[in-house]
Amino acid sequence: MKNINLPSSHKRSLSAVARSIEQSLNDVISLLKNEYPDAKFNRIEKSYTKKQRQEIIDAVEVLHSILNEMVNDFKLDTSSSISENQILNAKFTHIWTLLHDSYSKKLNRYGELNKEAGSEIDKYIKRMLDALNTLQQICSK
Repeated sequence: MKNINLPSSHKRSLSAVARSIEQSLNDVISLLKNEYPDAKFNRIEKSYTKKQRQEIIDAVEVLHSILNEMVNDFKLDTSSSISENQILNAKFTHIWTLLHDSYSKKLNRYGELNKEAGSEIDKYIKRMLDALNTLQQICSK
């Protein structure tokens, strides 16, 4: 193991890059191991055979190992962490924004929407916001 000193600004930059790379590598492995639930809009078509999947996973693990070496050699900051609560709150905020931007009043920006369709859309948006609110309450206990 090498011990290479870097200025703190470079360490911060490389730490951020390493975190992002690690997340992307984890996403690749999750995808190839079918860890994403079935969804209506984000269905993923399989492109690889079982053998190819394992080869990709093995190669990702090599890349991950090299990343870990770099983190250790440059003594990059791995102490910063984020809680599940912070992640979920960020996701919920994003969903809340998407839902509010989907109310019929806002959809009229894309052209006239008849009142009946708008009313039905608004009902679904309201129900989803209520369910999101319940979810947020559960997470804040």
